[in-house]
Amino acid sequence: GKTMFTAQLVRYKNQKPELKNEETVNKIISEILNSECKVIDKKETDKTIRPKAPYTTSKLQQDAANRLGFTSKKTMQVAQQLYEGVQIGSSRVGLITYMRTDSVRIAKSALDDVRNWISKNYPNQLPPEGITYAVGKSAQDAHECIRPTYIDYTPDSIKEYLTRDQYRLYAIIWERFFSSQMNNAKTRTTSVEIQAGDAVFRASASKLVEKGFYSVMKV
Repeated sequence: GKTMFTAQLVRYKNQKPELKNEETVNKIISEILNSECKVIDKKETDKTIRPKAPYTTSKLQQDAANRLGFTSKKTMQVAQQLYEGVQIGSSRVGLITYMRTDSVRIAKSALDDVRNWISKNYPNQLPPEGITYAVGKSAQDAHECIRPTYIDYTPDSIKEYLTRDQYRLYAIIWERFFSSQMNNAKTRTTSVEIQAGDAVFRASASKLVEKGFYSVMKV
């Protein structure tokens, strides 16, 4: 009686329920109200989640729209600011590589640097070898992926020098690049079926059992 959760009606009198109107719903409720509830089945399923490739222009625009609410135009304006440079202390620093690219290629020096950073900060999440991502057939591959130019400039370490929009966009670029070179994550979904009279309900919940690349992401 201390926890509330939602379960979905999946079967009623051994058939898939058709909840066409309020009257049908209320009829089922009245028939199962105060019925004893018991778990009749339980399943656990593990799922491996692979990290995503570093950003291309189109993927950055999609993610910035979904996560930050940016228009494509705003995303490119802020990315241009990060590319051209931000005043950090007495120096002006370009924080990301060129933001118009259709490639997910990573320069070897950058790959070595990011793996070195992960080995120091998240040694358990470092794969045996660097991860390469396939470049699409239509990609011109003239530029690298969109990535931070300096490995040690974590979003929080330079937050005070950035506007709010610059910080938020830089943070997702940084997360995406670093996570792309980390181990897979694993989730475990537990699903239970609960019988109440002639009704069967299903409830599911998932949890991370291996953090993997989510270690550097604000999920």
